Amino acid sequence: MLHRSSPTLTNLGPTHPAVPWDVLDLGCGTGLVGEVIAIHARELVGVDLSAKMLERARERNCYTRLLRSDLLAALDAEPACHHDVVTAGDVFIYVGNLDRVMASIRRVIRTGGVFAFTVEAAEDDGPAPGAADDTGYLLCASGRYAHSARYLEKLAAAHDFHVQLWRRISLRLKGDAPGSMMGWLGVWRA
Repeated sequence: MLHRSSPTLTNLGPTHPAVPWDVLDLGCGTGLVGEVIAIHARELVGVDLSAKMLERARERNCYTRLLRSDLLAALDAEPACHHDVVTAGDVFIYVGNLDRVMASIRRVIRTGGVFAFTVEAAEDDGPAPGAADDTGYLLCASGRYAHSARYLEKLAAAHDFHVQLWRRISLRLKGDAPGSMMGWLGVWRA
């Protein structure tokens, strides 16, 4: 079962006294997350596949380094236990199986550091349309992946993360359709 703490800003940050933090922003896109977290960062590394997105992130002038790379290649290139914070905002919609990614993220985070991320939510209650199968993720009609809470719970346990925050959130509007795309916001401590 996912542990759902009652977080405050002070208990969501890294447990060790290293301030400012060394941050890795996976799928940084235009740099929206980087701009917000930069005031806490000694080093802020942004990773994205899109050169155009990285150009826009560079314009924000908040990143120490910007890397054009896929997630696993970027993670493999980072030193072990180097980052206090790893973020992945709205990037796992492009990845189904997250096991290797989670293992690599855990490798680069210092003990006591945090991993903050969002995913689209897959239904967890069986074989309804849009429900995740036994893998814990599914490719949606939108071409994006959604992940089940049970799958993410297994990943947290398998990779030695403690769940600090687990919240169902609205990620974005569903185009012209009523309602919004629901997802999970997770903050896990290494």
